Amino acid sequence: MKILVCGSGVIGSLLIHFLSQNGNEVTVLARGKRREELEKYGLRTKFHGKKVINTDKPRVVGEIPSEHFDLAFSVMQHEQQWNLLKTLGEADCSAVVLVGNNLSAPEMKQQIIEAGGKTVLFGFQGTGGNRYADYTEVLSLHKPSMVLGGLSETIPAEITHIVNETFAGADFEIKWMDDMDAWYKCHAAFIVPIARLCYTVGCELRKCTGKQRKTLLDATSNAFEALKKSGCPIRPEGEDAYYKSGAKRSMMNAMLYIMFKTKLGEMAASDHCRHAVSEMEGLAVKMDEIVFNSGVECSAYKELKEAAPSWEELHRIYDGKR
Repeated sequence: MKILVCGSGVIGSLLIHFLSQNGNEVTVLARGKRREELEKYGLRTKFHGKKVINTDKPRVVGEIPSEHFDLAFSVMQHEQQWNLLKTLGEADCSAVVLVGNNLSAPEMKQQIIEAGGKTVLFGFQGTGGNRYADYTEVLSLHKPSMVLGGLSETIPAEITHIVNETFAGADFEIKWMDDMDAWYKCHAAFIVPIARLCYTVGCELRKCTGKQRKTLLDATSNAFEALKKSGCPIRPEGEDAYYKSGAKRSMMNAMLYIMFKTKLGEMAASDHCRHAVSEMEGLAVKMDEIVFNSGVECSAYKELKEAAPSWEELHRIYDGKR
């Protein structure tokens, strides 16, 4: 398959690696210093805990070529994706896949359709990591995978076939989801509270106390209750059970304890929070609107919000450190 990937940060790098290893013809859109690095050294990725550095040699371009692609992936921070929507809509490809946190999916889909009238899919790749001078270290807590689907509509059979063929045989799993708009909202129900906690402790999750973890779980439960009150289905089904009282919550609390006290927390959460303040702010604004307009009890969610620094302060602290 001929695949275009726009974005080669941590998440994009892992995606490009598996696409390349699976025999696809991969073209990467990159500019500036990143383009120079890729052209000179190739795409170098290292899995956390492994010594081997993998090198792939995708074609690198500064503008989207006029040729046909089977799929075009956009793997960028949310505000950067907005700037690329018209270009993606005009690109010659069978389908566009927007990957990443997204509470503006319907609006983004409409812009792409207006520009080019093609199929739009949405995905999320659960990958953390760090970029270093000459390679990218990636972390995936489970088998590398992507949750993928439309907003609620039926995906054309030919597009499903293209996606499945693209990843056939790869050590990378596609998890088809029937309602990505609902999935994104449920994901944000956890991401927004954990981001606020992360900022509260200066992006050093090792400093989190047991009480703060409890507040995080309670705040996430508040957000899920607000989503249900608003009519949003829970995706994946039963995900909210991990934040209510019971065995699943105890398991989640133990997982968070391990993550916060090890490098996993740095790679899975802190680093992204440092480098994506605008993205986190956008998610928080939309989730706050859902929660505070729902009428449900949300004292823990409110407590986390009030404990975190202001967005203005967070931009001042972290935007200059990129």
